[in-house]
Amino acid sequence: MVPWPGFLVLLAAEAVGATTGAPVGDLFVKTSVPGARVFLDGTDTGQAAPVVLEQVPAGSHQVRVVAGCDVGEGSIRVEGGLVARLELTLAPGDGFLDVAYTPVGSRVTVDGAPVGVTPLLRLPLTCGEHRVEVSGPGRRAYVETIRLGLDQTVFLKGALGVYEAGRLAILVRPVDAEVRVDDRPVGVGPMTLDDVASGSHTVTARLAGYQDAATQVVVPNGGVGRAEILLLPVGQRPPSPPRGPIAWGHVGVDVGLTLATVGLGGLAWGERTRAADAYRTYKTLTYADDPERYYDTEVRRPETLSWILAGGAAASLAGAIAGWIWLPVVEPASGTAAVVATRRF
Repeated sequence: MVPWPGFLVLLAAEAVGATTGAPVGDLFVKTSVPGARVFLDGTDTGQAAPVVLEQVPAGSHQVRVVAGCDVGEGSIRVEGGLVARLELTLAPGDGFLDVAYTPVGSRVTVDGAPVGVTPLLRLPLTCGEHRVEVSGPGRRAYVETIRLGLDQTVFLKGALGVYEAGRLAILVRPVDAEVRVDDRPVGVGPMTLDDVASGSHTVTARLAGYQDAATQVVVPNGGVGRAEILLLPVGQRPPSPPRGPIAWGHVGVDVGLTLATVGLGGLAWGERTRAADAYRTYKTLTYADDPERYYDTEVRRPETLSWILAGGAAASLAGAIAGWIWLPVVEPASGTAAVVATRRF
């Protein structure tokens, strides 16, 4: 004998089956990630797991649960008047990538791993961020970070630009130092790199127990850029760069300023002496000798000229002293103490 509540449930199920013409049952869906959205036979139920889907038509059904980028899928058979149970474990789902860059046959890498050549269609990738690079010989690489959503397709289309290239020769000591170009590892020890984009590049060398060193090198189109790097042990101070020969043109200027100081000073002293002698004569003149005119021409004029010449002598002297103190030299090739030389060929 069926208990009264159970009798009501059976009666309701029979009523639903009679109405629809087909038996129905219930479906309990449980997931490893609570709150996952539940899809039944491709239709969003609007409910989140764990959940009991009621009055599900008897038969086989496809259940899909989605939580962000995680997805789980499974099949279940529902029998009329019974409760089916389906437990699903979610895992990262996929999106898709299409790449249609020219020239055809350009290499495509995703997160550093090669995945094929263009045209590349419907490449499944776990949803989330990915670094995509499209490259080819003699072409500038195209790099983009994409974000894929679940079941989303990202389409990349374009043409790789032509770039000018040369070769880069790197000589490093010690020979087991790690070498990087533009912060990208290229190997260990001395080497020559082919197909390097023309322009300026930063070459870095490092080795445990030694000080890191870096230098800039220019790779000309069709030519060779060369960088030589010497690593110094930790704690060792770099040697002072050798001083080159004296800049003789600057010496000539200093000598000229010195002679000008002597000449202007002598002239100023002569005019000053002349003005003093004339002043003594002026004091002995009478009114009939027109002393004011004599003072203007023989005293005031040479005295003013002596001050002008003295100022010029002082300026020349200051320039000569500064020149001798900071006498420049012709320095050798520039660079840090750890970098021996950087040359362009």
